Amino acid sequence: MSLTESPHRLAQSLEERWRDVEIDFHRAYWDSQTEATSERERRRAELELQIRELKGDPEALRAVNAALEEDLHEPMLARQLDVLRLSLTANQMDEAKRKELVELSSAVESDFASYRPEVDGARLSDNEIEDVLRTSDDTGLRERAWRASKEIGGVVSARVRELARVRNEAAVALGFADYYRMSLELDEISEEWLFERMDELERL
Repeated sequence: MSLTESPHRLAQSLEERWRDVEIDFHRAYWDSQTEATSERERRRAELELQIRELKGDPEALRAVNAALEEDLHEPMLARQLDVLRLSLTANQMDEAKRKELVELSSAVESDFASYRPEVDGARLSDNEIEDVLRTSDDTGLRERAWRASKEIGGVVSARVRELARVRNEAAVALGFADYYRMSLELDEISEEWLFERMDELERL
């Protein structure tokens, strides 16, 4: 990535560089969520690691930051570069940390996608659980279905805690207090705005 590229060309080249991998990743993610198999999960994880490696390029981030310091007269281009900056910043980490993060998040995603709670001897999908909760007149069955649906917590709890630790380490290395605050800032979400919306929803 050349630091001397024009801002227009820089934005275009980064988007072209990422486009096909991002499309393939989101397709693979959809496939892994609709039918959880080891092959689909492996494919999704490989593509996630690939896109994170592309976006973890420190030279690309330096080039984008340099372009943003120029006197840009096009608001659309300035915004385009700023979105690229946010995406690049989120992925600045060493290879080992990146791989660990992808492996843990993939494992958690796989556990959720493949888990089928058991109710009265039958393994039920999320849709079937929701159907029982929505339509059954049997309060006992609804309670058993609800409780069974929460058992996934015991399956993923250790990995989720470890994932939180790894994410926080990566965020702190980038100068943020923790992953939560990093996510809000890079997603351009004000914590005050978020809590206000949550309060509004609670009152509905």
